Amino acid sequence: MNGRLLTIITSLLYSLGFLSREFRGRFYTGLAAVFTVYTVVHFLPQILEGYSADRLDYDGGTLDLALDWRLSSPPASDQIVIVDIDERSLALLADDYGRWPWPRSVMGDFLALLSEREPSAIGVNVMYSDADLNDPDGDALLGEIIGYVPNVTFPMTRLSPENDGLSEVVIGQIPGAVLAEDQDPQRTLALLYTLFPEAHANMGTNNLVLDDDGVVRRQQPQWLDEGFTLPSMAYQMAQLGGAVAPDSMPLHPEYLLNWRNKQNDYTRLSFVDVYNALLGGEDSDATDLAGKYIVVGLTAPGLAVLKGTAIGPATDDNLIIATALDDLLTDTGLLTLPWWATMGLAIFTFWGLAWCYLNSVDDELIDLGFVIYESIAVFITVGSISFTRYAVDLSYVVVTAMAFFTVAFVYEMPATGSKRATRRFFASRPWLSTSRICAVAFYDLDDDFEEASAAFQKRFRAKRVYPIDNLFSGASIAADFLEPVRLLLLLDPPEDDADLQALDDRQGITVSYISNATDEDAIRSAISQVALQASLDLLEEVRGGNGE
Repeated sequence: MNGRLLTIITSLLYSLGFLSREFRGRFYTGLAAVFTVYTVVHFLPQILEGYSADRLDYDGGTLDLALDWRLSSPPASDQIVIVDIDERSLALLADDYGRWPWPRSVMGDFLALLSEREPSAIGVNVMYSDADLNDPDGDALLGEIIGYVPNVTFPMTRLSPENDGLSEVVIGQIPGAVLAEDQDPQRTLALLYTLFPEAHANMGTNNLVLDDDGVVRRQQPQWLDEGFTLPSMAYQMAQLGGAVAPDSMPLHPEYLLNWRNKQNDYTRLSFVDVYNALLGGEDSDATDLAGKYIVVGLTAPGLAVLKGTAIGPATDDNLIIATALDDLLTDTGLLTLPWWATMGLAIFTFWGLAWCYLNSVDDELIDLGFVIYESIAVFITVGSISFTRYAVDLSYVVVTAMAFFTVAFVYEMPATGSKRATRRFFASRPWLSTSRICAVAFYDLDDDFEEASAAFQKRFRAKRVYPIDNLFSGASIAADFLEPVRLLLLLDPPEDDADLQALDDRQGITVSYISNATDEDAIRSAISQVALQASLDLLEEVRGGNGE
């Protein structure tokens, strides 16, 4: 039973091998066409939208992985200092000011003392949207000090557009807002902002740009909304510090955050240390803030706003703002490869692989070339994000090329498997309707064997051509002796075939014919005799030729 099943399976695989070679041209042409159509459909939204030099095209998962495996990153600017209102600050200042929120006078004193150190800009990422009814004097003090500190920015938060109709905030009255030409300046929008009028001129949005998976990967210097833009906190700080010209538009409306995750970190100080050092008039690392860009915000557990980013599942607002600001100051925000370049490279890869298979390029050479090609694509993806300001995401090319190669590899398996031992030739019983068989033997001429196999398959079709690259299955004396011999069996070739005559005249190749073999035993005996005799003749011929 097992022998019969093995015979059936062998016959089936052998038939599949012939089908693979029979339809080889149409298969690879069709496979490349299918992958091309899939790629066009994949990029259809971008095609319909049209090309824009400002568009970011990337795969979030690949970007995160590339950033994690990158070899280098820009250094964190020593001009940026993060002051954390952390758990330690809350604990040490609790005796004097109670639990958070502290009296507004604390922030007022902090800004007044900090401004004396002449920092380039200060960003206070703490929302003071409502008056402190228990301490109106503290509100008055903070508002007055803000008026004396021209380089400080406070946040505003864009709320859901669904609530625009319920808001009383008029967009035309928001400093820094830029409206499209067709927009009504009296349009209202839902916006949470700082209550102090002295801070309104320099407010910036603290909204974070989220991808569909809720991860922060991008930054918009100007918050891009429908019909208008609002400056971000990072952009306002860059303007206040003189790094960006006032009221100028950013060079790139959107870029990928270039995290400083492979070199030094930003200087981070605890609020309580800076505050006490300023109060005491000390000159220390905590007060060496001249010319610095200071980001102040909450990082204490339960108060901090943590978001998933490309570098981790819980990144605090202060670090996100600092990174966005650093990208603006040093022009290091990451840009991406245009979608049409990725699409074109993928399609080129499909047709390049198809060409290799259609032109019978050596399988080992295809495998090696493919591994090198994929490795180069991975290196470009990781290398570009490590050493340039471009994130060249070739993940789509890598994945689809691998899919194409896998399909081709599976398709080639029966074709390769059918070119093994003579028992598979007998299992297929092709001689039942054959009157004459031509056996072409090649001694240690693998390239000629493959070339002749492909040529005759094109002329006679695959089912009339049997390339056998191993005359005997398994280990045996005959197998060892005849290892260099390849046999090509042609069913009913023309008697006056010029190509066969040309092969027969070449050293290392012999042509023999088998006629009137009508049953399996006869055909087996005849082929075995021809193969052995041809091998002995070829061996003697080659030895004689070498002797001369």
